[in-house]
Amino acid sequence: MTCQYIGPQTKVCALFGHPVKHSFSPPMHNAAFKHLGLNFIYAAFDIAPKNLEAALDAVRILDLAGVNLTIPHKENVVKYLDSLHRSAELSGAVNTVTNNKGLLTGYNTDGPGFIHSLWQDCSMDTTGKVAMLVGAGGAARAVGMELALSGVSELGIFNRRAQRAISLAKSIEQSTGVKTTVLPWPKEKHPAEEKELSRFFKHANLVVNCTPMGMKDSSSHLPPLPYHLTAPGQVAYDLVYNPRQTRFMEKFKQAGSVAVNGQGMLLYQGALAFELWTGENAPVDVMSKALHKCLE
Repeated sequence: MTCQYIGPQTKVCALFGHPVKHSFSPPMHNAAFKHLGLNFIYAAFDIAPKNLEAALDAVRILDLAGVNLTIPHKENVVKYLDSLHRSAELSGAVNTVTNNKGLLTGYNTDGPGFIHSLWQDCSMDTTGKVAMLVGAGGAARAVGMELALSGVSELGIFNRRAQRAISLAKSIEQSTGVKTTVLPWPKEKHPAEEKELSRFFKHANLVVNCTPMGMKDSSSHLPPLPYHLTAPGQVAYDLVYNPRQTRFMEKFKQAGSVAVNGQGMLLYQGALAFELWTGENAPVDVMSKALHKCLE
């Protein structure tokens, strides 16, 4: 029976991020809890980076069932946890935490959720493909590692701060053996760098925006890529899901490419997190309908 009120027995799950006002995770998870009659509730909390450790202490003290992590906490949270699942160890990023009597374990459901979405939403098999990531943060770490494990032949990393891209490239190569190339962020009067970026972009089968560029209310709307080289056979995946149609997606669609937003990844990573917290099979259809309603 569905819980009629929030009381002492209600189990709390939460999202920690900064900001979180854009998130559709609360309605998605709360719809699933209600559908299965679980006495759980999911809330979003805006946690500044300086308060992350205290927030994790609160998870233990208040006995929250678990939390999701979003920008900018996916990497920084690692040092505050008691243990890591292999998915988090490989990627160096955590988006889901379980709480077992005060022991916090970090998981990464972003990567598997992304790959599942590629299959479902783009009908794409990544085996032998060339993929390009825009960004080198927590989301890029999860997606990049999962792409390498799923059989891509080469991976390009395009990030404003080169050192972060280099660090991620080394991590992926050491863990998987997949060839990884750091692509230069465009600068004025550097034709050689522009040529290298253009060459890789032109041959990439998959281009993934792993940054918040294009997010609703964001000041940056479009990664600086050579969009004039976009080809109809490419697949573009934007992890941003609000708005539903980003400028990044529009650039690829104008060239006849397949372009999707991050709603599918949000859904499938959320379903995996739901199962870790509750031990129940996630009602994916119910969660999907809740997301669609948010985006109407």
